Amino acid sequence: MKRTEGEGQQATDAGLEWILMRLATRLERLQTEALAGLSEPVTFRQYRILARVRGGHTSLTGLAHALRRSLPTVSASVDILVKRGLLTRDPAPNDRRLITLGVTRRGVEVLEEGRVTLESLTSALTAHLPDQDREVLTKALTEIYDLAGTYLNPRT
Repeated sequence: MKRTEGEGQQATDAGLEWILMRLATRLERLQTEALAGLSEPVTFRQYRILARVRGGHTSLTGLAHALRRSLPTVSASVDILVKRGLLTRDPAPNDRRLITLGVTRRGVEVLEEGRVTLESLTSALTAHLPDQDREVLTKALTEIYDLAGTYLNPRT
């Protein structure tokens, strides 16, 4: 990965707020590019939907709430994943008015391929760091992530 002359110094001089915002944007772009390279390309949103459904969010409303997105937005994404054969949408066993989402075998394969790809990306980005620095970074970023969640407006 190439860095422009002085880019690292610019980040150091600009401060933590600058680097956190730029890092979030860059990581999102890297993840998007990595997931687009899968044998069955998916967007980051589609990957998150597959992961959430596999993790137990099987109702459309619950999924929208977990993803902090509107019901129409999530429904449109789910429709695409169903058409591509990565998700199923079936009537709930106890109430046929409700639907239950499920991940297909192919969806599980995409999730696994995506997980491996994203882990490889993370490893490549952090391989040069000593173990102690990785531990400190992990702890600090986890604390920032948790705190950032408290600033989000709750969705109903």
